Amino acid sequence: MEGKDVLEFIITLPVPLLMIVGGLLMKKKPPKKINLWVGYRFARARKSQEAWDFAQSVSGRNLFITGIPLLVVTTLLYWLLPEPQKTLHIILVIVQVAVLAAGLVHVNVLLKRQFDDKGRPMA
Repeated sequence: MEGKDVLEFIITLPVPLLMIVGGLLMKKKPPKKINLWVGYRFARARKSQEAWDFAQSVSGRNLFITGIPLLVVTTLLYWLLPEPQKTLHIILVIVQVAVLAAGLVHVNVLLKRQFDDKGRPMA
């Protein structure tokens, strides 16, 4: 890998690394109280403390579980391909952000299935 390739590789690392670290932090020490600053803060999660706690747990797990394969795939592609192209860098970042967004949507879908519009657990 040449200097430019190394820089492009390093630029693709923050998304999966932040997903892994953020996921671990949210699982180990989730935000306890509903707030607008830290944690999974979508409106449905802020309807009740139960919904909030559920969203923090699920989103932390999702971030960690999806961050690891993204990091592995990113690393393997850069080390195994003979000459990574600039388009690979762009595609990787787009895929990483799409996976991150899909995880956020997934948590919202689970919240909708488990809690009513006022944040009360459904029977």
